[in-house]
Amino acid sequence: MSEPDRRNFIKKGILISAGVAILPKLVKSNLLITAYPDVSVAKGPDYFQNTITAIEQLGGIDKFVPKGSKVGLLINAPKHWTRPGSYTNTDVVLATLKLLNDAGVKEIIYLNKLSDDFYERSKKSEQFESIIKTIKTNSGEYKETEIPKGVSLKKANIIKDLFECDIFINIPVNKHHAGTEFSNCLKNFMGGCEGKTNRFFHLGSGVKLSKVLNFYEDAEFLSQCIADVNLVRKPDLCISDATEVLKTNGPAGPGEIVKPLKVYAGTDPVGMDAYGSTLLDSNPENIRPTVLANQHGIGRMDIQNLVIKETIL
Repeated sequence: MSEPDRRNFIKKGILISAGVAILPKLVKSNLLITAYPDVSVAKGPDYFQNTITAIEQLGGIDKFVPKGSKVGLLINAPKHWTRPGSYTNTDVVLATLKLLNDAGVKEIIYLNKLSDDFYERSKKSEQFESIIKTIKTNSGEYKETEIPKGVSLKKANIIKDLFECDIFINIPVNKHHAGTEFSNCLKNFMGGCEGKTNRFFHLGSGVKLSKVLNFYEDAEFLSQCIADVNLVRKPDLCISDATEVLKTNGPAGPGEIVKPLKVYAGTDPVGMDAYGSTLLDSNPENIRPTVLANQHGIGRMDIQNLVIKETIL
């Protein structure tokens, strides 16, 4: 089946008019569809089941994670993100752990440190206590990594374990960000970077901060660094939490909470971010990390041409 034909079977695009993103209806076909979507979306009140369904629609976890693999997880739930809508929902992570365990992975490792009470935030955690106990913390060692094609970022200190795992899974939260307007897969890569590298993202342009300290003073430089660091390694799978998220005053909040009740998955962090930004009524063309990562060729932001399958549970 040709690519144009495949895209005519399932298609959900974004129409951009006067700076407003509009989601058209999902086009359905009576023909048998064997191709997998670019972005798989599951919507419903059970965030655990949403995660399972979103990955099943992509072909299942076995498609991405071979048996016996060492898997690195990058989860946006550090100790300083404690307010509602600012961190990845625990049930999304628990569902991912279940799937990985069912797939027979050899080892799971955190690529960043989670908040100490992360698993206490879900009643389901007790069911998976034995799996949680087996997950390893990262080494705490960072590798200086050259980024030859980087525009603003030529090198970065990145957690060493990222380069030692067979499979890299990115599990961000879809939310507002005061500097880049939107945070999701691309921005979450900063969680795998050393603190001094991330400070360079915010301060390396040489722009003098205003009297009121503002780490987002040079948002263009920050956005370019985010795009540049994503050249280092593309995730094998992205699982994004858009269940209950910050629409304003991100990344930390407090702010307006919206409830798309969605978990969506895919392999292209650019396409994932382009779709995700529309859930917060943003135009992907105005999200600079998305635009710049698209220019790097990391992925595609032309979501009007991406296959997006959504299931309501």
